[in-house]
Amino acid sequence: MDRTAALAAIRAFVERGEHLAAYDASSDALELWSHDLELQYLAALTLVRSGATETASAYLDRFDMEHADATGASPKLVEDIAALRAHIAKDHALAATGEARRSHAATAAALYEDIFTRVQRPYTCINAATLWLVGGDRPRAERLAATAAVLARHGKPETPEDAYWLAATEAEAALIQGDES
Repeated sequence: MDRTAALAAIRAFVERGEHLAAYDASSDALELWSHDLELQYLAALTLVRSGATETASAYLDRFDMEHADATGASPKLVEDIAALRAHIAKDHALAATGEARRSHAATAAALYEDIFTRVQRPYTCINAATLWLVGGDRPRAERLAATAAVLARHGKPETPEDAYWLAATEAEAALIQGDES
């Protein structure tokens, strides 16, 4: 199997929600292409999505993927890799209640906002907005939501999935801003 076929198989597992199978396939592919950032990302993503957040954190440390922007990777992959730690923080926030939830949400929001500041893409911007709202900072959430809406509206989707996420970002931004129409 070549790298392109391996990536297609892994992505198919991810799309079907078969995260453990995707992780196994990623691990197998990494035996052949150990320095491949996209394969490393997919392996870490499947760990996060399967709930193995501590293992995913250790995985991120092991592969040092957070410096992906220095490798010439696509802006989307750079954003996706950087957002994995923020995603883990978001999972911790959503598992908590009360003041702990607000505190964890603010931590996750700050991580997402930092990534957004670097990459200027709608995904991390809207996640920062939503988590600032959960964390109790409505003005900041609304400001970021407005920015995310503009970015999404002017985004150029490459796939139907991209088009979906841009539309979802606009809808989420509208809700944060109180526009339920």
